[in-house]
Amino acid sequence: MSSVRVLYICSAGHSGSTFTDMLLGGHSQMESLGEFSFIGKNLALGELCGCGVPVSDCQAWAPIFNRIIRERGTDLRQSPYEIRQWDTHAVQIIDNQQQTPAFLLGMKLRSAYMKYRYQLPQKLYPFVPFPPRVAGYVHNTNYLYNIIRETRHCQIVIDSSKNIFKALALYENNPKEIRIIFLSRDGRGVYLSKINSNMSQKEAVLSWVGYYKRALPLLAKVVNPEHLFKVRYEDLASQPETILKKICEFAGMSFEPTMLDFTIGIRHSVNGNRNARFNRQKKGIRLDELWRTKLTQEDLKIFNKYGGMTNHCLGYHD
Repeated sequence: MSSVRVLYICSAGHSGSTFTDMLLGGHSQMESLGEFSFIGKNLALGELCGCGVPVSDCQAWAPIFNRIIRERGTDLRQSPYEIRQWDTHAVQIIDNQQQTPAFLLGMKLRSAYMKYRYQLPQKLYPFVPFPPRVAGYVHNTNYLYNIIRETRHCQIVIDSSKNIFKALALYENNPKEIRIIFLSRDGRGVYLSKINSNMSQKEAVLSWVGYYKRALPLLAKVVNPEHLFKVRYEDLASQPETILKKICEFAGMSFEPTMLDFTIGIRHSVNGNRNARFNRQKKGIRLDELWRTKLTQEDLKIFNKYGGMTNHCLGYHD
């Protein structure tokens, strides 16, 4: 039996992480959690589970919440941020009572500490402890992963929260059970998606570039290459059976053909791309390369100026 218990997806936003998460969730022994770091916000704001009802009312989440009440004395439906997994920064649907200026300042300070820690020589950073709050986040996340696996009778949970420091902290804490999927997408597709979300052209490129400039060297430094699976969104969408078989092998699982039918089963996932979560029966597995016809020459000029080199490093040469 595989020792893998968690598949954590790292990618920049708008790169297909929800699509990847939900494809893997079609396996009978894998549970799709979505952007699990945001479950507190989802509960606080009454957002929907992947099954279409509010997370707080979902019958699949109820046994998990009830177990937490028995073991921790906390009802997440009443106190959604009591068992916090990680710092989360929402940019579209925001809980302003939680995401205050003071919270964002603390988040920046903890992120700066983690960045500094991983810049130390590889032999030294293991001796520099996580900040107490970050250590608590790791403990809470592992606790929630474990009770979800036990309650839903699955072997692997899939977390597409994307945060690189969360991935590294979880991996460092338990490298035997954590495997990381590093997902990339042609930056021009990400660029178009972000522009359509009302982000400025320059910001759309630089936010994407910033993620990979940070993530690539950190993953290479911290993660055993055998525990890291690199995949391109375009390959997964155009060759789903081939890529899913490779991911299953990476996770120590047998491939199941039902993973290729996007209409089968329910995903009790939280947060993530709404179109991928709620319209998968209509869309199916389809490669999205609208950037090829929608981006103007001016758009491409700006993208190439700020993001062309990063795109080349990720394997996109045309």
